[in-house]
Amino acid sequence: MTKFVPQQYWQKIHGKYPGLQAVGYVDLGEPFNFWMYRVRARHFEKIIKKFAPKKNLKILDLGSGTGFYALLFLANGYQNITGSDFSSQAIAKLKKIKGLKVKKIDLGLRQKAFPKYHLITCFDVLYHLVDDRRYHQAFENVGRMLCDNGYFLFSENPLPYGEFRSRHQVLRNQKTIYMLLEKNQLQVVSRQPVFFLMNTPVLSRNPLLKAYWFWLLLILSRLPQLGKILGPLLYPLELALGRLFSKGPSTEIIVAQKLPSDFIPKPPKF
Repeated sequence: MTKFVPQQYWQKIHGKYPGLQAVGYVDLGEPFNFWMYRVRARHFEKIIKKFAPKKNLKILDLGSGTGFYALLFLANGYQNITGSDFSSQAIAKLKKIKGLKVKKIDLGLRQKAFPKYHLITCFDVLYHLVDDRRYHQAFENVGRMLCDNGYFLFSENPLPYGEFRSRHQVLRNQKTIYMLLEKNQLQVVSRQPVFFLMNTPVLSRNPLLKAYWFWLLLILSRLPQLGKILGPLLYPLELALGRLFSKGPSTEIIVAQKLPSDFIPKPPKF
């Protein structure tokens, strides 16, 4: 098996898929990914209204990809947004977005010189850092770049048990994630489940839910245009479930606040 090189992998993905499929779930096809990102957008807008009410905040979006979240910030009236990525293909896409500052940042490498931001976002990126050293470095970078009392918004799949590793994705244990946050003076203040029916139920052991997902993935991987029908059918159900439940079987948006350097946080609760 050839060695996995992240830059080469993401260059290839961004070159092959021009739309949201490049940064979403490739096997589900572009139509279904469109509806998945509508779900993400609804949760994202709700969270930034709560934790980032001021429109003049200095904001950094890490791993911007196609610029989906940067565009949401701009559409919601935020004025000082920097998008970033380590893929030159993604950087080229980001530079086409009017009003967006763009920086090339490899989140897994130590950032030597950096400005401070009031808000840092990182969606659907961290679990693609398969090298543990790069994953740990990412949290250190965020902790150093974030202003005291600022917020870090990121998506993760915090497993309650063990971990899952594949060629280009690692799902880590909740304890590991919380320990890295605490180490870098970041304290979790909110968790919002994003998907219940439209993404892999990695946080669940329910056999019926896993069987449902197996067949949905099989169907959409062979007939991606069915996403135009299944996506709008599942979309309102996802939003309803997100309002009803504080925990879900899949991806979550986690909000962590940067604590002042002299603050001694309490041990995390699991």
